[in-house]
Order: sequence, then structure tokens, then C-alpha cells
Amino acid sequence: MGTSTSQRSPRTPEWNQVRESYDRGGVTPREVIRRILHACGDEARALQDDPALLACLDHLPGTVAADAPPEACAHSVRDTAREALAAAGHGSHVGELALDALTQTALRAPRDHGEAVVEFSRQFLARAIEHLAARDLPAHVGAAGTPSLAAAAELLHELRREASQAPSAGAASVQACLDDALVLLAGGG
Repeated sequence: MGTSTSQRSPRTPEWNQVRESYDRGGVTPREVIRRILHACGDEARALQDDPALLACLDHLPGTVAADAPPEACAHSVRDTAREALAAAGHGSHVGELALDALTQTALRAPRDHGEAVVEFSRQFLARAIEHLAARDLPAHVGAAGTPSLAAAAELLHELRREASQAPSAGAASVQACLDDALVLLAGGG
């Protein structure tokens, strides 16, 4: 997970199944996500304990003042969290995904901490899945499953949408929300 989008996924049987999804087509976004999570193994669950993710959670917006524009709040939250990550030496790709999720959460102006937990989980999971798919997908443009750049972009959009729908309200923490979503997306729930 810590690799950039310029690094391809490992050449393992599990990742080959993911790449096969891009080549063949006819595989639902949920199934592609299930294959990605299977290929990641325990690495996907380890994200919940990543120091950069945990540091971002300290900046999770609770409520936004009625007179504060969400854009101003999002900018402030992102800058404060980025400074905290830098000061703690937590620069990583996971940190960038968490900062993006934090920004999108603040833009949606959650009414309370519980809503912020769910929204952050949705945004983070969508970005993580998109990152994992984007590592290999460009090499498969032109195949039956992704015949064009537009088809690849649409698949990434569908993967993000599907992943962002998995976290649901009721979890007490981001870690619990992500864990529930990963179980659901991996086919266990």
C-alpha cells in the first residue's frame, strides 16, 4: 500500500487476478475491490494503524460553525494536519490519502463527530482503493475490460463510488468503521 502509483503491484497470483479483471471485463466493481483486498492481504487492515492515518484523526472535524464556509474549514484542517504530520515525521503515501480524506470530510461539513467518522472512512477507503487500482490499470488500457482511457477513468470512478458506500453509520471510531467496511467489501459480510 505504501507504494506510489508509478510502482506496479507485485507479480503474485492474487494481483494477477486483479489485473485479469482489467483485461477481461465483465467483473463488477465490488468484485474488483474484493480481489484487490484479497491481494493486499493483511496490509489493507494494517492501514488502520498507520501513524500518518492516526495523526490525521486528531484533526477530524466535528462540527463546523454555521458562518464558516466549508472551504475555509477544509483548508485550515488540511494545513494544520499537514504541519502535524511533518512535525512528527509521518510523511507517507498513506498520509497523503488521509489528508485528502480529511479535506473532503471537512468540505462536507459534518454535523457531529459520528458523521465525521463515517465520512472520513468513506473518503479514505475510496482513495485507497483508487490508488491501488491506478497502479496497474493504465497498462491494461486497450484490453477488452478497459478498451479506452475513458473506460479506465469510469472504472476508477465506479471503484471509488463502491468503496465509499461500504462504511456505514454506527461505528464508534474510524478504525471500527474501516474494519466493518473491509469485511463487507472483502465478501465476509
